[in-house]
Order: sequence, then structure tokens, then C-alpha cells
Amino acid sequence: MRTSSALLLACLLVSPTVPAQILLPDLGDSAQAGFTSSDEARAGRDGFRWLRENNALLGDAELDDYLRRMSVRLANSSPDPAQHYRLFAIDDNQINAFAMPGGYIGIHTGLIVAAQNESELASVMAHEMAHVTQHHIARQMEQRGLGNLMALGGMLAAVLAASAGGGANAAIAAATAGPGLAIQNQLSFSRDFEREADRVGIQTLGKAGFDSRAMGSFFERLQKTNRINDNNALAFLRTHPVTSERVSDAENRAASQPARMPADSVEFLLAREKSRVAVMEPLAAARFYRDAIRDRRYVSEMAQWYGLSAALLAQNDIAGARDANRRAAALAGQPNPWLIGQEAAIELAARNYDVAARLYHDGRARFPDAPALAYGEIDSLIAGKRLDPARDLAEREVTRRPDSAVLWQRLARIYADRDVMRYHFALGQQFYYEGNYRAALEQYRFARDAWGDDFYVRSRIDARVDELTPIVKEEKNERR
Repeated sequence: MRTSSALLLACLLVSPTVPAQILLPDLGDSAQAGFTSSDEARAGRDGFRWLRENNALLGDAELDDYLRRMSVRLANSSPDPAQHYRLFAIDDNQINAFAMPGGYIGIHTGLIVAAQNESELASVMAHEMAHVTQHHIARQMEQRGLGNLMALGGMLAAVLAASAGGGANAAIAAATAGPGLAIQNQLSFSRDFEREADRVGIQTLGKAGFDSRAMGSFFERLQKTNRINDNNALAFLRTHPVTSERVSDAENRAASQPARMPADSVEFLLAREKSRVAVMEPLAAARFYRDAIRDRRYVSEMAQWYGLSAALLAQNDIAGARDANRRAAALAGQPNPWLIGQEAAIELAARNYDVAARLYHDGRARFPDAPALAYGEIDSLIAGKRLDPARDLAEREVTRRPDSAVLWQRLARIYADRDVMRYHFALGQQFYYEGNYRAALEQYRFARDAWGDDFYVRSRIDARVDELTPIVKEEKNERR
């Protein structure tokens, strides 16, 4: 499937009718250019699936949930509060972010690390969300005289490949070496979009209670860093062209809003260190944190000890990770779901399954809305071969989060070799919420053919088969 996706992307990138996209990885609503809402949803879903299949997603429940909560806060202050977003962390050390149709927004771990405060991170998120609410994909398609789903697919393919960095960027640059005039027109248009996204994003930022000056200061710092690096453009600057005029405009707009200096949330401080560990080698990360703690180079000592614990756990240094996390918890002063989750993860790695399950369970009692604690408890119960309580917990949690693919994945593990019908149904649900409709339909059909007398589950299986059969048939015909 990965090979097929790569071939499809290659074909779209060299299509003579669709100029490849190297400077505008920002796709918004498509309703104004002849695309239906289902077309938009499918394009975003396919893009998200491509990222998943190519291992671009970090897949960290705590980080993704933190980004989701931030997006809800920003969306409530945006021009379109009803717009749904799905934010996710991209496993990449580049300073970048991008939006896709349907409200899918990827945030690179390198960007989270580079943000000096929570308002800077929120400013980039608000900017990307503005590309969605301002219908930039529709206006771009109108400008280029394109009006079909294949054109949208070509743009999306280029966006995703560009976000991957390295060889993908080189391939896109080679594909676009000829039509210089078309690229120049695209550049001019993309800068208009960027300015508009800045304007809307700054308004959203201020209304949501963040420092609206953060967008301009973040852009300016990236510009300075880029000049020091001999103009070796940072990923964010390649995909979001920043000029001195744009920085000044952002600063002027922010100056008209009330000045705010909100304190960073504990979750942001921990999310930044978790992202740092993700982009560094474990040994280098541990060395970084030890040096920072020794030299007192930090904003939050608690967050540094948490980062050191995560780095040591990645090296399987159980004792060191346990001690560092205890220091972090002592400095925190009050219970925190991330620190509880880290404590439990250490015991899970040490194969103390019952201890880990109890820690996750007690953490859930304090923080019932922290999904990572529920996932961890289920994993601990499965590892300890306590499948019945694992099933009961997973079934309860999936009623609260029915669109959680990771919960359905765990249910499939629990039902494997125990209940064939429910196993295939759970696997189908996992694929369904990952956006892989062909694989989902196959599993639903397996579930329908399996033995089982639960009328409720069978009704859900039949409903899914009826829903997906025409969709998968249409997609198959379009691929032909």
C-alpha cells in the first residue's frame, strides 16, 4: 500500500496539468470552487492516511490531545466556531506546520520545540486554522482555473511530500524547474493568503486569551535565525514566505489589541520537552537535560527533569527515569496527568504490569478526561494477561470516544482468538476512523460472515457495510 501511495504521489507531482506545490502547504475549505464537502473530507482523509502509512505521525496520545484542546480553545474564538479540526503531531524536527482539507492540521515536533512560549505555538496554529476558515483552497483553485478533484489531489500530494522534507522537496523542485512563470504567479498569490491568514489568526489569538504579539515576534526570530544559517531556509520559511513587511504588519495589528502576557500552561512546558526528546537521540537528549539542569538554563526545572526522565526511559534506564520523574513530580507541587502517565509508563517498561495498571487507574480517577491514562491502563492489563478487565475498560472508554482508532485497535487485540466477529468489527472500526475505507469494508464483511448472535453488533456491521460499499466502489472507479 505504501508503494502504491508513493507511485500515486509521483504521478500527481509530474502531471503536466497540475503545477507542483512547493510554497503553499495550506489547504482550506473547498466549497467555493465547485468541490463538495464530501470531496473536501475525502481529500483530507486521504492525506491523513498517506501520512499514517508513511510513518509521518508521531502517534503520541498526550501530545495529540494537548493540540486538540488548544485547537478547541482557538476555534471557539475563530470566525467559524463550528469548523471541526483534527490536529496531530508530525514526527519531524523541522520547524513547520500545514493544513489540509477537512480541517486536518499537522504540527511538526520541531515547531513545538522552537516555540519559546505557548502563545507562539498558538499563533502558528491560529494561522493554519485561518487558512481553513478563509476558504483558501477554493480561491486558489479559482485563480488557477482548476475545478476537479484530480487537481486537488495533485496539490495535496505535493503538500504532503513537501512537508516530509529532504528528497521529497528535491523531487518537487525538479518537477517545477521549467514553468518559472507559473511558480512566480503562485508565489505572489500565496503571500496574499499568508497575510490574510496572519490577520485572521491574530484576531483569533487575542480573543482566545493568548499574546497576539507572539506571531510577529516568532516570524522575526525565524528570519534572524535563517540569516545566521546563511539563508538555508527553515522549513517554515520555505512554505510560509515571511517578509519584513509581513512582520511589521503582524506587529501593527497586534498593537491594536489589548496587551497580554499569559503564563504558559504546565502541559505546554511538558509537551515541548516530550517533543524535544522525540527529535533527539536519547543519549544526546539526556546530556542536554543534565547540562541544562546543572547550568540552570531553563524556564521550568520541573519540565527539565520530566524531559530527562523521558530520555532515560528511551534508553531503558528504569532507575534513572524513575528518579528523574520523582524529582519532576516534587517540583510540580500538585498531581499532573503527564507526570502520572510517565510514572506508570516507567513501571510498564519495567514489566511491573499490576503496578502500572494501578497507577494508570488512580490517575484516571483524578483526570478522567486524559485519554493517555486510559490507553495506558488497557495496555498494562493486556500485558499482564488480564484480558477481561482490559475488555471491560476498553468497551467503556470507546462509548466515550467512539471515534478513537487507538481504542478500537486495542479492542481488536483483546478479541483476537476470543471472538472472531468482534475482532473483525473492532479492526474495521479502527480502519474506518483512520480513513482507510477499503480495508474497513473488508473487515466488516469478515465480521458479517463470522459466527455471533449479538444483534446489536450485527446491526452495526450491516450499517457499516451499507455505508461503505458505494463509497469504496466509487473510489475504485475513480482510481481506474
